Amino acid sequence: MIKRIIDVFNKSKSDKKEHGYPEIYAKHLPDRVDKIIEFGVKEGYSIQAWHEIYPEAHIYGVDIFQEYQPPFTADWVTWIKGSQRDGDLLNHIRAHGPFDICIDDASHNHRDQLITFFGMWGCTKLYVCEDIVQDDFWAQGLPLDDNIKSLNVNAKIFNYDKIKFFYAP
Repeated sequence: MIKRIIDVFNKSKSDKKEHGYPEIYAKHLPDRVDKIIEFGVKEGYSIQAWHEIYPEAHIYGVDIFQEYQPPFTADWVTWIKGSQRDGDLLNHIRAHGPFDICIDDASHNHRDQLITFFGMWGCTKLYVCEDIVQDDFWAQGLPLDDNIKSLNVNAKIFNYDKIKFFYAP
């Protein structure tokens, strides 16, 4: 499975390869998954990669779809239009859960990432927050690493440079 995950992301047009994520994901992803949700899907390349890795899973892709429209249709994917910081949308999405994996690859704004984390925590086994950038524009006064340490959630946390993995008990 580890080789498969790395191979799929290395050949994908998704930006996960350029960020160095395939090897990190390979360390943490389970062998079997039934339901995945990813926030921030752009052209849908990572959604296609998830489907190749987990062909039996149903995948949900959430995006504001301003620059891109849902890129394709298939019976294994559900597209949801909306912002990751919209509490009503997060409540709607929770009704589709529980999810095996939730990936936040959306705005990269710390405030939005924390809203999504708390909005989705409790309905996913593994929560992944990608592209955590430590600069003033994205941080908006919120040092995310400090907030992660003080979240007081019952989780096993794996903390890499720009990607975090939270395993629910």
